[in-house]
Order: sequence, then C-alpha cells, then structure tokens
Amino acid sequence: MCLHKMEKLEEEAPKGYIEPNNLAFEELTEEEEQSQVDDFARKIILLVFSVLSEEKSHHFFQLKKEELLPLSQWSQEALWEAIYLALTRESYPIYLYLEEKSSLLVLDNSLSCPVYSQSEPWMKRLRELVTKEELAIT
Repeated sequence: MCLHKMEKLEEEAPKGYIEPNNLAFEELTEEEEQSQVDDFARKIILLVFSVLSEEKSHHFFQLKKEELLPLSQWSQEALWEAIYLALTRESYPIYLYLEEKSSLLVLDNSLSCPVYSQSEPWMKRLRELVTKEELAIT
C-alpha cells in the first residue's frame, strides 16, 4: 500500500526542501508577501507539471484530520485548485508520491516543500527542474 511506503520514505529517505531562490526577508506589506507566495506556488505547479510529464506511476493524497485521502477520483481542475490552495493558504497539504522513484513531495504553504527520495538519479533530475524554475533545493 502507498501509505506504508510513504511513511517509510518520510522516516528513512534523505530529505531536502524546495525553496524560493531569493526570498525577501525584510518587512513586507501583506500584498508583497502574497505576491511572493503566489510566485512560489506558480513555480511549484510548473515543477509538478514537469515531474508528471516524466513519471508514469504517481499518486496524489491529501492529509485531512490525520487521514491520508487518495485524490485519484478528483478532476484535474479540482486537483490543481487543491494544490494551489495547499501552497498559498491555510489548507490541507497535498502529497505527490512517485512510486517507481521511491520519492515523495509535500506541497504545503510553508514556502518550503519537503522532498524525500531514495533515488539519486531522480534527485539529480529534480535539481535540474528546480533550477529551471529558479528555485533551490536545500
């Protein structure tokens, strides 16, 4: 089952974070802060599109009230809206699990998306995609 494999990845796999390259740390207006959040969300969504275009076996889940719900029955529109909300608002996180790559990407509103992976070749490819979107992996 995916849930068991995902939990094992979170416990055992090397962890990194996808973050904005040049995040402004000075005091921002609410509008400027929201602009940064929206820009990061847009870049992450483009990154997810790129990842999905290369991966055959992937699963999306949403964590709600300590329960991981599969999103396989959701329409594409509802899925992308949920991803955008997870990245920009106080919403439930979305998990993208790449079974064949033993990798997990957590999409939430922290301006820092955790990545767990046991596949060094996939992490190398992810670093290339992250750089293309002007993001960083730490």
